[in-house]
Amino acid sequence: MKREHYLSIMRDFFHQVHTRLPKGRGMGAELGDLLGKSENTIYRKVRGEIGIPVEEYIVIARHFGVELPLFEDQKNMRFSRNCNFSQPTEAQKAYQDLRFWLNRITHDSDAQLIVISPYLSPLHFLNDRNIKALLLWEWIGQFRFSSYEDMMKSQHFPYNFDQLQSQLLSTLRRCPITEFLHKDGLKIHLARIGKAIKAHFISTEDATAILNALAGHLSDMERSAEKGSNALGQRYNLYLLDEQCAHSLFLHYSSGHVNGVMLNTGRGNFLETDSSNYCETVLPILTDLKENSSIISGCNKTQRTELFQHYRMQINKMKRGLKAKAA
Repeated sequence: MKREHYLSIMRDFFHQVHTRLPKGRGMGAELGDLLGKSENTIYRKVRGEIGIPVEEYIVIARHFGVELPLFEDQKNMRFSRNCNFSQPTEAQKAYQDLRFWLNRITHDSDAQLIVISPYLSPLHFLNDRNIKALLLWEWIGQFRFSSYEDMMKSQHFPYNFDQLQSQLLSTLRRCPITEFLHKDGLKIHLARIGKAIKAHFISTEDATAILNALAGHLSDMERSAEKGSNALGQRYNLYLLDEQCAHSLFLHYSSGHVNGVMLNTGRGNFLETDSSNYCETVLPILTDLKENSSIISGCNKTQRTELFQHYRMQINKMKRGLKAKAA
């Protein structure tokens, strides 16, 4: 990557950060406190005089809730950046990258999955046709298809998606999973439903069916959290986050080490790596998350019940709104 291009991406990133600085705080002081660096070091990094490790970008992006810059020349990292899923070659390239990540977990008998996400992870409902349709509608391109059926018939649709998805779901269900979730984790899915109704991609009846399906998946998730294991008997740990995170982070964890990382920073935009140096830098983030969250699987029944009641209240509120509009 040419230095001019690198600096351009970096400037855009820090411009976003600058707009979110607390009133009266400068970049040097705020990032210095966040990263444990001197103001002089911070300003040298911001000016591009010295490099910024990827893990520091992650900490900054998560703290300010901004998009992570993806630099395509990072060693041992695979990127899918701003993929246009309506183009067959780009869509299939993205799925090839995902398959690489999936195969690593599939061939590791000791694999565990750690999921840190600002929203309810799709791993809970990848087998639900209607919910999956909403995800794909957003990823492939809104307003391009008039219905789920049209989308599935389109030649632009990745030919092997269903096969890969079934393989992914099967693999994940055989893995012990640790998940970090926030009480606002359902909002993005409810917003997606509202957007799809306005775009006439789904009807209000379809929306109600999707909401009922979400409620069903949440009940399954609550049962797993109560038992501390999924339907196949694999361990399921659920943590309640005190603060909302900015991006989704999927960690392949095995033998006491993080062996692979997939960072999802938006629609069709993710980083995947097995770089040992990078994986090691993720461990402090994981430790910090555990210290700033509460485990609610198998214990803390009150917190667990309150969380899932909160989700059900959000779903029922939207259902009442849809019913009122239809009346």
